Amino acid sequence: MLLPSLRFTKPLLLSIALPLALLTPVAVPLTQAQETPSEIDPTNIQRNQEANRLLDQGMDQFDADQYQAALQSFQAALERFRQNGDRYYEASVLNMLGIVYDSMGQSQQAIESYEQALSIGQAFGVPELEAAALYNLGVVYASINQPQQAVESYQQALPLYRETGDRYREMMSLALIAEALIAQNQTDLAIDYFGQSVEVFAAIRAEQIDQAVYIPSDFELLKEPYHRYVELLNQQNRPQEAQQVLDLIKEIEFVRDEEADRLLGQGFDQLNANQYQAALQSFQAALERFRQNEDRSGETETLLNLGLVYDSMGQPQQAIESYQQALSIGQAIGAPSLETAALSSLGNVYASINQPQQAIESYQQALLLYQREQEIRPLTRQWEIRLLMREGEMWSLISIAKVLIAQNQTDLASDYFGQSVDVFAAIRAEQIAQNIYIPSNFESLKEPYHRYAELLSQHNRPQEAQQVLDLIREVESR
Repeated sequence: MLLPSLRFTKPLLLSIALPLALLTPVAVPLTQAQETPSEIDPTNIQRNQEANRLLDQGMDQFDADQYQAALQSFQAALERFRQNGDRYYEASVLNMLGIVYDSMGQSQQAIESYEQALSIGQAFGVPELEAAALYNLGVVYASINQPQQAVESYQQALPLYRETGDRYREMMSLALIAEALIAQNQTDLAIDYFGQSVEVFAAIRAEQIDQAVYIPSDFELLKEPYHRYVELLNQQNRPQEAQQVLDLIKEIEFVRDEEADRLLGQGFDQLNANQYQAALQSFQAALERFRQNEDRSGETETLLNLGLVYDSMGQPQQAIESYQQALSIGQAIGAPSLETAALSSLGNVYASINQPQQAIESYQQALLLYQREQEIRPLTRQWEIRLLMREGEMWSLISIAKVLIAQNQTDLASDYFGQSVDVFAAIRAEQIAQNIYIPSNFESLKEPYHRYAELLSQHNRPQEAQQVLDLIREVESR
């Protein structure tokens, strides 16, 4: 589904979990932020449940434009995170407060919050915190007609985004710098930054096309600045370059069938409400429209959801047919993300109807794709994509192990469980490096890993069993 469009100078919502928003900071004197970097490690932080509830409540209130209520919720969450010594989430809430202040037209308070968040990020060497605060500072400075300060803030954020591989925000920062330079009548330099932004955009689109990802609605924010770029190029008598940029804008402006998208969203809601027959009708109507428009991505997305509905209704054969159609499209257009989704879903259906061999074959094919995708262009992939591939690998290994247990092949199941634990450890190392808290979907690891611990204990391997139990405790502490 498409997300709502936002103004181009939208403040940055950084990911804390996958993807919980990390926004702007509130006043924390730097003299209070002199702990060692290890204290910012999310795995060593006991997050207070009430603080989390307040944080989530504040996010809901902010999304509903209830700024005063959101302010109170974030301030209360901030106090609790400070009491817990949780500096990372302290900075995250400060970032959030800054955005609320900015939305309320209180730019000075927003700047103070962002600067405090920036101080914490710098003190602990966390580039995501630094970049978010700097980007948001640039947004505020631009909004109060201080273009030079805006340029300086964006330029400081730029190398941090490059360091962390965040191509999207690198692209947006470059365009924002160009906009601020235009405000200072530095058109030649603005053209240079616009050109860099367009190059990053092209690289991102190549990655999205490879993954069969529909262009996100956030890219709508580029239309206005890129039109300005076209005007500058035309003023300098560079029509060919201007046309190339216009072609990019047309790609951004391409809108998927709104009615098909509405039906798809309606089907999601009905599926989540266990209204399977209604969901089936919505998805079938969406599928017809996507096919009429030759939207292969929308068609495949809908087929995958149809398969899920059929499976939920106890119609496994129809589910298999839907997943196989989705798989065929994924293979035809070379979209591994679609292939892995279809193969994993096929494995789930085969496992549920007691066809273990077909289930294992499907999971193994998905596993190979997940592993292969990690080897292709590893330096150009954003870390979010790399994590998704690793998570897919982990869940495929677990799924294979569970099927093998059902066949009483416990030794082989233990081997696959062990491989999944190794991948889990690698994922956690990456998440810690990116300061990401354990996602809620990792709760699903508890049941299979408890089984793995039981198998290890049965094989008289108590130390390994204890290590797995320690992993489970880490998941439970989230």
